[in-house]
Amino acid sequence: MKEYDINEERIRRAVALLDTLPKLSARIEQLNALLFKGGITASEFRRLVNERSGLVKQYDDMRKEIREKFNLMLEEDRGKTEITFNSDFNPY
Repeated sequence: MKEYDINEERIRRAVALLDTLPKLSARIEQLNALLFKGGITASEFRRLVNERSGLVKQYDDMRKEIREKFNLMLEEDRGKTEITFNSDFNPY
């Protein structure tokens, strides 16, 4: 029987989050397109808005978990970060 490994569990969770984020983002974009296209009834609009609100909350919560729990930087966040060389750094 394989021993329980907390690191494997954490890795599986991080991978699941990273795999799910693009899918949520794509669905949110689809909903945005439907909402702004027009030609839908008020009940359809409310249903789409409710679905979108739930997905945005889920997306934000997952991003927060990735940043705080796993200390990972997402590509969107990385684009805002400037990486520079530190001339004072001496590894020896």
